[in-house]
Amino acid sequence: MTLIKYRAFLMAVETGSLTSAAKRLSCTQSAVSRMIADLEAFWNVTLLNRKKSGVTLTTAGWALLPYIRSVCNEERRLEGVVEEMAGVKQGVIRLGVMPAVANAWLPTVLKQFGERFRQMTFEVSVGNSQAINDWIEDGRVDVGLTVPPFAGSFNARLIHMDELRVIFPHGHPLEALEKIPVTDLTHYSFLLHEQSWCREIQDAFDEMHQNVMVRFKTVGGSAILRCVQQGVGISVLPELFLRSEAVEVGSRPLDPPIWRRIYLVTKDIPTSPAVKEFVLTMPKLLFAGQKLTQAQ
Repeated sequence: MTLIKYRAFLMAVETGSLTSAAKRLSCTQSAVSRMIADLEAFWNVTLLNRKKSGVTLTTAGWALLPYIRSVCNEERRLEGVVEEMAGVKQGVIRLGVMPAVANAWLPTVLKQFGERFRQMTFEVSVGNSQAINDWIEDGRVDVGLTVPPFAGSFNARLIHMDELRVIFPHGHPLEALEKIPVTDLTHYSFLLHEQSWCREIQDAFDEMHQNVMVRFKTVGGSAILRCVQQGVGISVLPELFLRSEAVEVGSRPLDPPIWRRIYLVTKDIPTSPAVKEFVLTMPKLLFAGQKLTQAQ
């Protein structure tokens, strides 16, 4: 069947390896290789560059990838409609999540959701917000747990207000304060996280015409934490990220407070019963009894 060959090609591209694709598809590496070779022979093109380190797309592969992915996504949508008609509560849920979400939320979500729906399985991809948005757009994941900006056509539901907190080494002068005004950040060397959510911090600086001495820029939150611990400077990181890390630093809320907003995002209205159930149930499992802060 041609569709299984399409899936083999797509899985090889997404994992970057024929071996990994075979594991994900529960078949042998030779079977995956043969299916992709069949497509290449039928179309008289080379789709993949094969190396010991893995596989990469050829020019022809890049050109055909969107069409093959579209066919596979439509097949999944069709399966979802049929499953829903039959009342089936099973299937695969493909998640795209940020590292902090993976560390802080996934253990709870997978355990509780798995206990309630034992026939459902998960494929989890971890990346930054831009990668997750691309995965949602391309159909590589069904659900994203991410932060703005994202495409206006996406279905997005706000599920968590993640407060940004000032972090500093223990014994720092800021430790004496209960809340830290944004203006006080200008007095110390600052380590800037360059992810999109940090735009709110930079906007606050700009609005108050504050000159901050940025000593270090990176997209690595763990690197910032360790630099702060060693006394390189201070920074601002989300509470959810701090909760998922073991590094010991002091932290205080900002005054006025600033949040990053985490959304549960899908490209379209889900047709898969498994995905529908996850979108409906996940926030209830994770935030039972909690309410979003009024800052939303």
